[in-house]
Amino acid sequence: MALAAVLSPVLLLIPDDAQARAGRIARPGAVVYVGKRGRNRGLRYQALGRGRSFWLTRTSKTPTAVQCTADGRWVTYVEDGKVWARRLTRRGKPLLLHTLPKSLGQLHQHQLRAFIHNSPSGRHVALPDPEGVRVYDLKTKKSLLIKPPTTNGNAKKVRVIHPARWLPGHDSLVYLTQSGEKGPGAIKARVFDLIQGRHTLWFPVLTTPVDEVVGYDAAWNRASTRVALSLSVRRGRKRFTRLKIFSVNPYKELKLPRRLRVGRLHGFDPRLGDVVFTARLGRSTAKVWSYSFTRKRRRLLDIGYLGAGRMVLGYYPSRRTALIAAPLRGKCRGRAKLFKASVRFRQGSLVRWARWSEIVATDPTASWFVFRSGSTCTHKKPVLYLMQADGNGLLRDLPARFWALRKVAPADATLCPRPATRKRRRRRRRRRRR
Repeated sequence: MALAAVLSPVLLLIPDDAQARAGRIARPGAVVYVGKRGRNRGLRYQALGRGRSFWLTRTSKTPTAVQCTADGRWVTYVEDGKVWARRLTRRGKPLLLHTLPKSLGQLHQHQLRAFIHNSPSGRHVALPDPEGVRVYDLKTKKSLLIKPPTTNGNAKKVRVIHPARWLPGHDSLVYLTQSGEKGPGAIKARVFDLIQGRHTLWFPVLTTPVDEVVGYDAAWNRASTRVALSLSVRRGRKRFTRLKIFSVNPYKELKLPRRLRVGRLHGFDPRLGDVVFTARLGRSTAKVWSYSFTRKRRRLLDIGYLGAGRMVLGYYPSRRTALIAAPLRGKCRGRAKLFKASVRFRQGSLVRWARWSEIVATDPTASWFVFRSGSTCTHKKPVLYLMQADGNGLLRDLPARFWALRKVAPADATLCPRPATRKRRRRRRRRRRR
């Protein structure tokens, strides 16, 4: 079966709604990044507060696609086409999870993190495989290969479109398939439940055959009853984007206004359940829209105007906030300024970003991140900040021990939450009566 590995350029970041609740997320405990020591490279563990810093791995090869599990116990990374996992809570050797297909490494060498997804519980890792989706269990040290089901021996073969996505708060994942071994084919979505060990749901996404799925993204609401799929597909020489929204319980395709030209999917609002996306209405300028399917009167709510080169860097359901970069004019021409916008689109300026401005590391819930920027136009060296996605909790500049992050690629750094520790029961001493 041919491997149809596609990257997801449609969306910047969609965190897990089950973990990223509307409340405040605890501050992460450490940052893990790719460091250099002499001729060797490896993973460096750096505590954000009090705590020791040490090397997790040392090798002559360069690790990449670094990310932490949701429970903060493991860190996964790619090294020379192989996916490894290193435990953070105890010492030990790295654990080999899977060997990636050669075609995937050649096409997306610097974007492999988009194809490796850790489950919301932190126990499973979804990996691409030429025959399907491979899921590795970090607890039992066993792997499971998930293949698309066939009804009979003469059934047509299908291609798996990577990567697979986890449902929020469940040990279930969704992946897309395209009918036929090659050429045009219809697109379907399938849901596999690890607890039951079988496919529990499938539904058509695009019934009209397309030549290729260039990229796609999926977002579930908090209750896992609705899913939004944004697909960038190619049919002949034309490329276009389709936004499909389905209700899975019961199954029903939800329609959007035809005049909308969707550009990017951002996710679901955790409180109202509305879907948030960037689109154009007719020939007008692109805006951020919020569309409701739950209220009696369906309406298209405009929550943001994106003009003069403004761009949505990411929407964070946990904070109900969007980050927007706006280009500066005048003396700071060529630089960008960072804004935050709430659901009601009340803008507030955060910091000015220089040309090196970018998010360096993000936690699994996408509620905290480390970014580097310049506070003035004349800044020649980037400054590191630790901040929440809504702009609250902007801390002081990170101290000198984090300066290595100024040159680390975003795919080579991650924020790790503090692992949950078992509370020891205090033995109450009985007072002896005299």
